[in-house]
Amino acid sequence: MLFYVLFSAIGVLLNNVVIWIDGGLQLGSLDAGLSMFAVYALCWIALYHFLNHYGSRALMSFRPLLESSEAEVDRIDFEHTTLPRNLGWLAAFVGVAIAVSQIPGNLPNALGPVALKTQTVLPVAYFTCVAIFFSAAFSALVFCTIRQLRLITALHEEATAIDLLSLRAPHAFSAFTARIGVGLILILVLFSIPVPWDNASAITVSGFDTFHMLGFLC
Repeated sequence: MLFYVLFSAIGVLLNNVVIWIDGGLQLGSLDAGLSMFAVYALCWIALYHFLNHYGSRALMSFRPLLESSEAEVDRIDFEHTTLPRNLGWLAAFVGVAIAVSQIPGNLPNALGPVALKTQTVLPVAYFTCVAIFFSAAFSALVFCTIRQLRLITALHEEATAIDLLSLRAPHAFSAFTARIGVGLILILVLFSIPVPWDNASAITVSGFDTFHMLGFLC
């Protein structure tokens, strides 16, 4: 929790400092859109870590149904909570592709009217990097979630020691999969909260936004 509080505070400061240096925002003032965008960028990582942590707990509850050694269970837990390198690189590539394709459109769509006051290329370069981080983190979450659901299906097919009088273990992953849906819905609601910009009605849906909505559908 401390990590996310500190990272959010640093993100809020950096987002505003960039516009201060650019001259598009008065020194010392904080823009609501810039500040909230810093928090948005951390949502996917927070959900990713939360689901991995809870997934490990669910696996330990499911453990009595598996005829596997401790070493095999540790391997399953590693696969369940760790994104393979190839999928990690793919997530990074998707993040770069989506963010770069939106230059310079991602700036006004993400920040609102304050983007119109920018005077140099610095904000475009900086917030493109933030968009890459944002999209790559979201892609990693989607890839990891799909992989986890496939692994859970495989684990249920391997389960043999099922006791109908004790259904806690067979239902161990039900709470985990429910948290996937609830977490995504909560973040979608968070993203839907209007930011108190001067002219929020001028904001349009970009390809950047469309990418994330398609990810929710997956």
